[in-house]
Amino acid sequence: LSMSSCCSMRGLCCGLLIALSRATAKTGVDEVELEGRIYLKRLPKSNKVTACVVLVHCFGCDAYMEISKFARQADIFGFALLAPQGIGNSFNAPSCCGPARASQLDDTGFIDRLVAHAQKSPFLARLPLFASGFSNGGFLVTHLTTVSTLPWRGISPTAGHEYEFSPHRPIPVYIHHCGADQQVHIQGCCSSGPGCCCGISSPACISMEDIFLRWLKINKCSGSYTARGAAGAHCSIGIGCAANATFCTHGNGCYHAKWSHSLPAAIDVAAFFAREACYFNHGHWSSSELACS
Repeated sequence: LSMSSCCSMRGLCCGLLIALSRATAKTGVDEVELEGRIYLKRLPKSNKVTACVVLVHCFGCDAYMEISKFARQADIFGFALLAPQGIGNSFNAPSCCGPARASQLDDTGFIDRLVAHAQKSPFLARLPLFASGFSNGGFLVTHLTTVSTLPWRGISPTAGHEYEFSPHRPIPVYIHHCGADQQVHIQGCCSSGPGCCCGISSPACISMEDIFLRWLKINKCSGSYTARGAAGAHCSIGIGCAANATFCTHGNGCYHAKWSHSLPAAIDVAAFFAREACYFNHGHWSSSELACS
């Protein structure tokens, strides 16, 4: 989603939002140059780093906005955060968006090289790797599962997901979407259905429910059940899976622009990654204490 469309819809000032996100997030953040581009790196306040989490922003947003969503949770769980800055505030995924897509930039390759560059640090080497993406970032993060060379241990796409994807193995996935999203419709973005923003389209109408059913198959689940989830969302959760598969639909006034600077489910996404990192290290996860032992 372009932040300009968010601002026009909700009367938000994009410049103010970005300035506030930077002021909130800049403490303890390094701007790292790589291949003429920038990515942000933030280490947790604790000495123990448990995982690397790549954060991918929306079309029209910036990397600081994603850092600001997850900085507190990263300190709680010991995450190193890595956030690429998109060219033209955009990333190139097959279905979305902006100047990066128009120029066919190799953003998936850049993320692979960014992670390799960051993991040269002894603090970050050999840690489990996760990715969260919002809107345009969600499209790219899900595309990574098909084309990336890295061993992703889990992803969480929010308000955006590629329509064609083929992971080579089961991958834990935690999907979040607004039920009434007018920018990336939950029923899909296609020429015969409701129009989506930013030129997002697929030949057929592929809903988020269709995408979740595909994840159940990829992750070798035997079925699914429903439960109340993060921030009061309605969630479908895989049963008997080789890797977790969860899809949460949010109501309660949820709208796309709000999630560009604040994600109510951020603590739940972070706990999802922390749990998978715990399993990666052969630990025991306590759901009540949100801790690994």
